[in-house]
Amino acid sequence: MGQLREAGVSVQTIRKAVTYLKRHAEQPLSMLSLIGLGNRVFALTDDPSKLVEATASGQVVLTISVESLARHLEQGVTRISAPLAVAVRVRGRAYQAVFTPDLEAGGYTVEVPELPGCITEGDNLAEAKRMTREAIELWLSVAESQKIRTRARSG
Repeated sequence: MGQLREAGVSVQTIRKAVTYLKRHAEQPLSMLSLIGLGNRVFALTDDPSKLVEATASGQVVLTISVESLARHLEQGVTRISAPLAVAVRVRGRAYQAVFTPDLEAGGYTVEVPELPGCITEGDNLAEAKRMTREAIELWLSVAESQKIRTRARSG
Protein backbone atom coordinates (compact mmCIF):
# COMPACT_ATOMS: atom_id res chain seq x y z
CA MET A 1 0.00 0.00 0.00
CA GLY A 2 3.06 2.24 0.33
CA GLN A 3 3.22 2.54 -3.46
CA LEU A 4 -0.32 3.90 -3.48
CA ARG A 5 0.66 6.57 -0.95
CA GLU A 6 3.73 7.41 -3.07
CA ALA A 7 1.39 7.77 -6.07
CA GLY A 8 -0.51 10.43 -4.13
CA VAL A 9 -3.56 8.37 -3.15
CA SER A 10 -5.08 9.50 0.15
CA VAL A 11 -5.34 7.19 3.16
CA GLN A 12 -9.13 7.51 3.06
CA THR A 13 -9.20 6.37 -0.59
CA ILE A 14 -6.90 3.43 0.18
CA ARG A 15 -9.18 2.38 3.09
CA LYS A 16 -12.21 2.48 0.76
CA ALA A 17 -10.42 0.35 -1.83
CA VAL A 18 -9.16 -2.14 0.77
CA THR A 19 -12.67 -2.52 2.21
CA TYR A 20 -14.10 -3.25 -1.21
CA LEU A 21 -11.27 -5.64 -2.19
CA LYS A 22 -11.47 -7.60 1.08
CA ARG A 23 -15.12 -8.35 0.33
CA HIS A 24 -14.88 -8.98 -3.40
CA ALA A 25 -11.35 -9.99 -4.41
CA GLU A 26 -10.80 -13.64 -5.19
CA GLN A 27 -7.22 -13.56 -3.92
CA PRO A 28 -5.42 -12.04 -0.92
CA LEU A 29 -4.69 -8.30 -1.07
CA SER A 30 -0.95 -9.00 -1.05
CA MET A 31 -1.35 -10.89 -4.35
CA LEU A 32 -3.27 -8.14 -6.16
CA SER A 33 -1.70 -5.66 -8.53
CA LEU A 34 -2.99 -2.21 -7.65
CA ILE A 35 -2.56 1.07 -9.48
CA GLY A 36 -3.13 4.44 -7.84
CA LEU A 37 -4.19 7.41 -9.91
CA GLY A 38 -5.27 10.58 -8.11
CA ASN A 39 -8.18 9.65 -5.84
CA ARG A 40 -8.75 6.27 -7.48
CA VAL A 41 -7.37 2.78 -6.96
CA PHE A 42 -7.53 0.25 -9.78
CA ALA A 43 -7.03 -3.51 -9.44
CA LEU A 44 -5.79 -5.66 -12.30
CA THR A 45 -7.85 -8.79 -12.87
CA ASP A 46 -7.06 -12.23 -14.24
CA ASP A 47 -8.66 -11.06 -17.48
CA PRO A 48 -6.02 -8.85 -19.15
CA SER A 49 -8.77 -6.82 -20.81
CA LYS A 50 -10.32 -5.67 -17.51
CA LEU A 51 -9.29 -3.16 -14.91
CA VAL A 52 -11.59 -2.72 -11.91
CA GLU A 53 -11.88 0.53 -9.98
CA ALA A 54 -11.83 -0.56 -6.34
CA THR A 55 -12.89 2.90 -5.14
CA ALA A 56 -16.11 2.85 -7.20
CA SER A 57 -17.64 -0.38 -5.87
CA GLY A 58 -15.92 -2.52 -8.47
CA GLN A 59 -17.00 -0.67 -11.57
CA VAL A 60 -15.15 -1.89 -14.65
CA VAL A 61 -13.67 1.28 -16.06
CA LEU A 62 -11.47 0.01 -18.83
CA THR A 63 -11.94 -2.91 -21.17
CA ILE A 64 -9.27 -2.93 -23.84
CA SER A 65 -6.92 -5.60 -24.95
CA VAL A 66 -3.46 -4.14 -24.52
CA GLU A 67 -2.01 -6.99 -26.54
CA SER A 68 -4.20 -6.30 -29.57
CA LEU A 69 -3.58 -2.55 -29.21
CA ALA A 70 0.19 -3.16 -29.16
CA ARG A 71 -0.09 -5.42 -32.21
CA HIS A 72 -2.14 -2.77 -34.05
CA LEU A 73 0.39 -0.04 -33.23
CA GLU A 74 3.31 -2.24 -34.26
CA GLN A 75 1.66 -2.99 -37.61
CA GLY A 76 1.03 0.73 -38.12
CA VAL A 77 4.66 1.63 -37.39
CA THR A 78 5.86 -1.14 -39.70
CA ARG A 79 3.55 0.11 -42.45
CA ILE A 80 4.55 3.77 -42.18
CA SER A 81 8.25 2.98 -41.89
CA ALA A 82 8.38 0.73 -44.97
CA PRO A 83 10.14 2.15 -48.04
CA LEU A 84 7.81 3.05 -50.88
CA ALA A 85 8.76 2.50 -54.55
CA VAL A 86 7.37 5.21 -56.82
CA ALA A 87 7.81 5.80 -60.56
CA VAL A 88 8.91 9.40 -61.21
CA ARG A 89 8.72 10.71 -64.80
CA VAL A 90 11.49 12.97 -66.08
CA ARG A 91 12.12 13.78 -69.75
CA GLY A 92 9.43 11.34 -70.83
CA ARG A 93 10.95 8.40 -68.98
CA ALA A 94 9.94 6.75 -65.70
CA TYR A 95 12.62 6.26 -63.04
CA GLN A 96 11.99 4.03 -60.04
CA ALA A 97 12.56 6.02 -56.82
CA VAL A 98 12.63 4.56 -53.31
CA PHE A 99 11.04 6.84 -50.68
CA THR A 100 12.14 5.93 -47.14
CA PRO A 101 10.29 7.65 -44.28
CA ASP A 102 12.43 9.27 -41.58
CA LEU A 103 10.41 8.47 -38.44
CA GLU A 104 12.60 10.60 -36.16
CA ALA A 105 13.00 13.82 -38.17
CA GLY A 106 9.95 13.43 -40.41
CA GLY A 107 9.86 13.56 -44.17
CA TYR A 108 11.45 11.21 -46.66
CA THR A 109 14.87 10.32 -48.00
CA VAL A 110 14.69 9.36 -51.67
CA GLU A 111 17.14 7.33 -53.74
CA VAL A 112 17.00 6.52 -57.45
CA PRO A 113 18.85 3.17 -57.67
CA GLU A 114 19.53 3.25 -61.43
CA LEU A 115 21.23 6.66 -61.10
CA PRO A 116 24.11 6.10 -58.63
CA GLY A 117 24.37 8.90 -56.09
CA CYS A 118 21.00 10.42 -57.00
CA ILE A 119 19.65 11.02 -53.50
CA THR A 120 17.41 13.77 -52.12
CA GLU A 121 15.01 14.55 -49.27
CA GLY A 122 11.63 16.19 -48.71
CA ASP A 123 9.58 17.23 -45.69
CA ASN A 124 6.48 15.48 -47.04
CA LEU A 125 5.61 13.14 -49.90
CA ALA A 126 4.67 15.90 -52.36
CA GLU A 127 7.88 17.84 -51.70
CA ALA A 128 9.94 14.63 -51.86
CA LYS A 129 8.49 13.83 -55.30
CA ARG A 130 9.24 17.35 -56.55
CA MET A 131 12.78 17.19 -55.14
CA THR A 132 13.24 13.77 -56.78
CA ARG A 133 12.30 15.15 -60.20
CA GLU A 134 14.80 17.98 -59.71
CA ALA A 135 17.53 15.59 -58.53
CA ILE A 136 17.00 13.29 -61.54
CA GLU A 137 17.05 16.27 -63.91
CA LEU A 138 20.33 17.53 -62.36
CA TRP A 139 21.86 14.03 -62.41
CA LEU A 140 21.01 13.65 -66.11
CA SER A 141 22.36 17.14 -66.92
CA VAL A 142 25.68 16.38 -65.21
CA ALA A 143 25.90 13.00 -66.96
CA GLU A 144 25.30 14.67 -70.35
CA SER A 145 27.94 17.37 -69.73
CA GLN A 146 30.48 14.71 -68.72
CA LYS A 147 29.79 12.79 -71.96
CA ILE A 148 30.32 15.99 -73.98
CA ARG A 149 33.64 16.65 -72.20
CA THR A 150 34.76 13.06 -72.72
CA ARG A 151 33.97 13.25 -76.45
CA ALA A 152 35.81 16.60 -76.75
CA ARG A 153 38.95 15.16 -75.12
CA SER A 154 38.98 12.01 -77.22
CA GLY A 155 38.14 13.76 -80.50
